[in-house]
Amino acid sequence: ASSIKHSYVLCLKYTKPGAADISYCHCGSSVDLSCTPEQTGGAPVSLYLTHRCVRPEREVLFMAKDRSPGTVRVNRLYKDRLKVTGGLNSDLLNVTIAHLQRTDTGLYICEFVYTADPSDRTVSGSLEFFLFVDGTESVCQCSSYPPLIYTISAAAGLLLLVLICLCAVECVSSLINPNLTTIPQPSMLMSKFKCNCYSRNYFILFFRHMMNIVSTSNFSQV
Repeated sequence: ASSIKHSYVLCLKYTKPGAADISYCHCGSSVDLSCTPEQTGGAPVSLYLTHRCVRPEREVLFMAKDRSPGTVRVNRLYKDRLKVTGGLNSDLLNVTIAHLQRTDTGLYICEFVYTADPSDRTVSGSLEFFLFVDGTESVCQCSSYPPLIYTISAAAGLLLLVLICLCAVECVSSLINPNLTTIPQPSMLMSKFKCNCYSRNYFILFFRHMMNIVSTSNFSQV
C-alpha cells in the first residue's frame, strides 16, 4: 500500500460493469467521468452532473443539447477546473475535473433528460462514479460518507475471501484426480499446485493491495 503514496501515482481507477466506478486520486491530479448515455434510439436533450454524499448536494454541471449561451451551467466550485469533451449528440461525452481538491470526494451521477420537461430525468447506463481524493499533506475528512465507505470496504473484503476460497478449492481438486492409476510423485503434485495457483496469486495480491488502500487512505478518520 505504501507505493500508492509515491508522487508518480496520481489516480487509480477500478471499473466493474453494472456498478459505480471507483477512482482514488491525489490532490492536484485530474479524473475523467464518462457520461456517455447508452443507445436508446434518440439523443438526450440535456445533461445533469450532480455531486452527492456531500451536504448540501450540489449540481456540478448542466448542459443542454444546443449548448447555446445560458444553456451551460458550471458550479462556481468547479469553475476553470471543468472540461467537457464531446456532446449529447456524440458517441463520447467525457467530463474532466482538473486540480482535484479534497472536497471533491463523493459520488458523482450523470442524469440525462430525454423530454422537454426538465423534471423528467432518465438515468441510462453505468453513470455513477465514486471519487476519493487523498490529500498528500492534510487529512481528508470523510466523515460525511460512512455508509458508502463501509459498503466499499465490505465488498472488497468479501471479494478477496471468495478469491482465496476459489483458489484453495481448485488447487485441492487438481491434486485429487480419480482417473489416476498410479500415485503421483510429490514433485508432480507441487508442479500442478504451483501451475494452478500461480496466476491466481496475482489477483489475490492485487485485491490485498486494494484493501490496504481502503484501510490506510484516511478511512480510519470515519
